[in-house]
Amino acid sequence: MPNRGWLPRGPEPGEDENQYSPWIPQTLEGVVDPAELAESWVYLAVDEIVGDRVGLSVARWPGVDDHGRLRFADSSEDELLGASLENFREFVRLHRFVMVMAPSGELDPGAADALSERNLRIGDVFAIPRSVINDSTSGADSGVHEFEAPDGTPIYDISFEAREQAKLAGAAAVAPPLDHEEARRFLGDEGADGDTTHEDGPGDDGPGGSQPPEEPKPVGAGPGGVVVPAEQVAELTV
Repeated sequence: MPNRGWLPRGPEPGEDENQYSPWIPQTLEGVVDPAELAESWVYLAVDEIVGDRVGLSVARWPGVDDHGRLRFADSSEDELLGASLENFREFVRLHRFVMVMAPSGELDPGAADALSERNLRIGDVFAIPRSVINDSTSGADSGVHEFEAPDGTPIYDISFEAREQAKLAGAAAVAPPLDHEEARRFLGDEGADGDTTHEDGPGDDGPGGSQPPEEPKPVGAGPGGVVVPAEQVAELTV
């Protein structure tokens, strides 16, 4: 079975999966058009790594329900692929943009190098054009896919955001929302009511005199450790 942790499958009773808006990872906002994501991209997850082989699951791009939760099509629609670990690693090395949120949208060279060269892990997730899957060849007897794509074809490593979504879905599955009295008991009156106020001192730039945190922005670590602000990723991968 595909290794997606607690990510929910299929619509809730009475819901139509076609009503869901496509999930737009924060790091891909402005990079890939939402309609294009839904129609032409897939969600590829690394399910297993055994010896010199890697097992991959390919799912239709997920949607988002009214509660902000990811919704996948039924697992019967998933495609399970086997590939040589060496081939897939090389494919990733040539085409991967590791998408992260960073203060002011900047990464130091060491961090960018580490991200672009990091090893594959079970649970890694990629946004990848469906055409790459369709154009990949597999041996008639071995069933091993050989991944290849034209120069400049991007695949986006969105593992961080995918793992965060899995954690949130898992927490929601085992811990239902608190009612008002439970929230008051755990958080206190101010936390439960959400009306805590902070006084700013003279000349302060933020609540309690603290500096406001830097707004994180999406940034990609591309092949070779090149740092690419999200708004430029699409321009460089056309």
